[in-house]
Amino acid sequence: MTEQQDYFDFDFSRLLQAVKRQIWAILLAGLLAALMATSVAMILPRSYEVELLFYAGGNDAVDRCLILLESKTVQDKIIEKAALPLGREELREHLKATPEGEIGFMELKVCAEDADTAMTLAAAVEEVLPHYAEQLKEIGTLQIIDPAEPAEINDYSLSLWTLAGALMGIFASTAMVLLMAQTDHRIRKEEDVPMRILASISRSNEREDIRKLRSRLLHQFQQENRGTILAFVPSGKQVDALDVSYHQACSLASLSKRVLLVECDFRKPELARREKLAPKGLAELLCGSAEELISHSSKQENLYLLPAEYGEERAAELLSSEAMKQLLQQWSREFDWVILLLPSLDECGDALGLCSETDAVLLVAQLGRSNRDNLTAAAKELESCGAAVPGVILLDEMK
Repeated sequence: MTEQQDYFDFDFSRLLQAVKRQIWAILLAGLLAALMATSVAMILPRSYEVELLFYAGGNDAVDRCLILLESKTVQDKIIEKAALPLGREELREHLKATPEGEIGFMELKVCAEDADTAMTLAAAVEEVLPHYAEQLKEIGTLQIIDPAEPAEINDYSLSLWTLAGALMGIFASTAMVLLMAQTDHRIRKEEDVPMRILASISRSNEREDIRKLRSRLLHQFQQENRGTILAFVPSGKQVDALDVSYHQACSLASLSKRVLLVECDFRKPELARREKLAPKGLAELLCGSAEELISHSSKQENLYLLPAEYGEERAAELLSSEAMKQLLQQWSREFDWVILLLPSLDECGDALGLCSETDAVLLVAQLGRSNRDNLTAAAKELESCGAAVPGVILLDEMK
């Protein structure tokens, strides 16, 4: 087994593939964000703005004008002249004065929700502020360079809001997709598998892929004095290893080899239902049944089947029992190949003891479902208990 990669390194090709897979979701998020931004822009209150430009001579005159504009006396006088129902705090919200350009210039913006209010306040400021400035010798004459003109509406650009919303939606959704892809340790391609791949089984070329796997098994595990015992172990709960183990058993049997396929998953037995066998199997055999429970396959000569059937409450006990070990020894004398279909290790950890009694354990992984870290952990756990793990059988992604 190869050394595990550091999966926190950026794999730009994998991230790009993740974006491609989610491109429609990203575009939909951009569309929804654009609609939301447009709706917000349409309901935001409009405001009207009047700009005034003053010039004040003398040192620090502009700063003194700003202070003067903040005084209670001047503000009360502006409110009185405007004859508007405003308080001082409300007036401050309408007025915004800042130094402008060269020394001595001050810009004053008057904002309101309607044009009349904005113009009325601007006219009051034009009359009141110069009058009070003249009374301070530090300021002197306060000249109005640009007097108030008809208020202009300070509108929100729907097109800009829509574009900004769309870009933010696309950016946020893309960032989320990239983050999920970076933290997603599922196997997406062969390069993601952290160990040797014995065979890749695709739906489009399944028969030929099974034959290639058969050739490797015959070359590596052919025994002279007894049958070879292989265990097929799915790398996770979502991976179904029944099909690949069954097809491999059929392929070996087609070479006039006596093959026994034993289903050892008591929690989710499927073999009896698929092959229309009697609802009895390994569970009853391990519990002492003297009945002949091994069935000859009606579809493939030289293939024999033993379903698991239900024994979930005693699954761990049955798989690690001495009776199971004795059966393996007996079957290895009677058959050329014994193929065990085991549950994943995260479902039944006690299958580890049984794995150590086999000639090899073939881990079954599936694109889009198997987790790289779980696959590595399963291989290490199997090797630690003495089981031989020559590699992984990689199944095609479910469509």
